[in-house]
Amino acid sequence: MSYTKELDRISKVVAENMLEQAHREIHWSMPADENLEGDEYMEIHNHILERAIYYISKQAKEKSNGVV
Repeated sequence: MSYTKELDRISKVVAENMLEQAHREIHWSMPADENLEGDEYMEIHNHILERAIYYISKQAKEKSNGVV
């Protein structure tokens, strides 16, 4: 296996682990006072997840470009 393929495999495993952790963190961070259920819960959960991924990507790009 080439070095690049190995790094890609590792990256996929890390992404899976981060996604599992993100789901747990989002669940615990959701507003408890709003009594969300079903589709409404999932809509807000997915919105938070998408925004979190956006911010992670943005921060990673800034750090890789030397911007902190």
